[in-house]
Amino acid sequence: MIFWLITAASLASGAVLGAIEACRSGNGEACRMAGEAYLEGDGVQPDRARAVELFLSACELGVAESCLFLARAYHQGDGLRVDLEHAVELYGLACEHGEAEACRIVGDLHTTGGVEGIDVQRAATWYRLGCDLGDPESCTSAAMGLERGDGGLEFESGAEAEAEAWRLLARACRGDHVDGCARLAWRLDVSAPADALPWFEQACELGDVASCRQLGLAKLSGQHTPRDPQAGVVALDTACRGEDLLACQRLSILFRRSEPAVALDAAQRACGLGDGRSCRRVTRLQRILGGPAGPGALQGAAVD
Repeated sequence: MIFWLITAASLASGAVLGAIEACRSGNGEACRMAGEAYLEGDGVQPDRARAVELFLSACELGVAESCLFLARAYHQGDGLRVDLEHAVELYGLACEHGEAEACRIVGDLHTTGGVEGIDVQRAATWYRLGCDLGDPESCTSAAMGLERGDGGLEFESGAEAEAEAWRLLARACRGDHVDGCARLAWRLDVSAPADALPWFEQACELGDVASCRQLGLAKLSGQHTPRDPQAGVVALDTACRGEDLLACQRLSILFRRSEPAVALDAAQRACGLGDGRSCRRVTRLQRILGGPAGPGALQGAAVD
C-alpha cells in the first residue's frame, strides 16, 4: 500500500513537471493545470506564490479562467493583497479572452466608482462586451444605462437609444435574466399591454413576484388576453406567497364571500406584511369561519 502511494505521488509529480515544461513552451492550459496543482498540493508541495505565477502565465497566454481567478483574488484579497487596479486589468484580460462575467464586473466597477471614479461611458462599453459574449445580466445593465441616458453617444436620437434598450432587455430575458424580463414587461405595459404579457409570464416563472401579480390581474380581468380565472388566481397566489402585498390584498378581497378560508389565508399574509386593513379583515373572516383557515384552501376555489 505504501509503495502504491509513493508511486502514485511520483506519477502526479511527473505530470506537474510535464505541465510546467509545456507551459514554458507556450501552452496556456498546461500553465493553468500546473497552477492548480501548486494551489491544491496535487503531486507537489502547496505553493500559492508559484501557483499565482503559473496562473498569470496562463492568463497572458489567453486562458480566461486563469485571468478571472487572479482578478477575483486581487479584488477580494483571497490569499493576495487587495490590488483593485491590478484586478481590473486582469478582469479586462479575462473579458478580452471571452469571459463574459469579467466584462460585467468591470462595468459594475466603473458604474459604482469602484475604480478611477464613476465613468458611465466606459461602463457601457464593458457591459456591451459582456452582452455580446452571452451574459444576459450584462445586457440588462447595458439597457439600464441607455434608460438613464448613459452610454448612448453612438445613437443619433433618443428613439434609437430607446429601441436599442428594448432589444437588449429582450436579449437578457431570452437568457433568463429575471430583471431583464421584468423591465421589458413593465416598459411594454405602458404602450402595448398585450405584448407585455408573455414577458410578465416569463419574469413570473423566473421568480419576479410583481410580474406574477400583474399576470394574475390580467388573467382575471381578461384585459388584453383571454380570461382565465384559475390561472389568474394561481399567479396571484404565487405573488402573495412571495410576499407581494398587493397580490395578497387582491386575493383576500376576491374570495371574501365565495371562499372565506382562501380570503383568510391571503389576509393573514397581507397582515404579516404590515397592512392594517388586512389585519382587521383577518378578524372578520375568523369570526365567519369560527377558527383559522385550513391548509391548501386555494385548490378548487371559485372566484367571486
